[in-house]
Amino acid sequence: VSYQYSNLSYPTAGMMTTSDKMLTFSPASEQIWGGDAFHPQELVPNGYIFDSSIKYVRKRSAQHRKTLKKAGASFVICYLDENFGEDRYGIVTRDEYRAEWARILRWLAQDSTLGLVAKTQFLQNTPSVLWKGDSIIESACATGRFLELFNGAHRNTVFPAEGALVADITIGYMIGATASLEAALAGCRSIMINPSEWRGAH
Repeated sequence: VSYQYSNLSYPTAGMMTTSDKMLTFSPASEQIWGGDAFHPQELVPNGYIFDSSIKYVRKRSAQHRKTLKKAGASFVICYLDENFGEDRYGIVTRDEYRAEWARILRWLAQDSTLGLVAKTQFLQNTPSVLWKGDSIIESACATGRFLELFNGAHRNTVFPAEGALVADITIGYMIGATASLEAALAGCRSIMINPSEWRGAH
């Protein structure tokens, strides 16, 4: 038995499985996981695998929001990144990744009523880790309205729902879109951006 944990919009070799049964988010997942010659024997729509975790992060999220409000934030955005890569399979480059972060961090610096939560997919992409010592990051941290949610060793094990529950709205990417799906399940609206003009099954 295997289970779907990513809201992929096309199958990739690394994500394929030949399990007897695969638990999927919904019947819509069949076009991703069932159409290729190399696929699970049976797809079983089962719902989003991590939705039971949402209730456990509500209290912590409420405390995060209280801290940002105390620092002056009246509107909070949670930014849900997408990984970048310089290899042949990378869709977003390192420079494009930094440009997206720089844009939103400048907005934070200019608007004293804005709060920003950063929830990255991988630990090493957390802004203060990736650009340690960068003035734009230090300025964001100094506002008291910038919160980075991270835990783990490689993948960031903080659930996207924790950041979404702090925020009034999330910003996520059309590529992948699993974090935005989880934000919606937590009850938070999500703007999905598509700078790569990505097209897939969804």
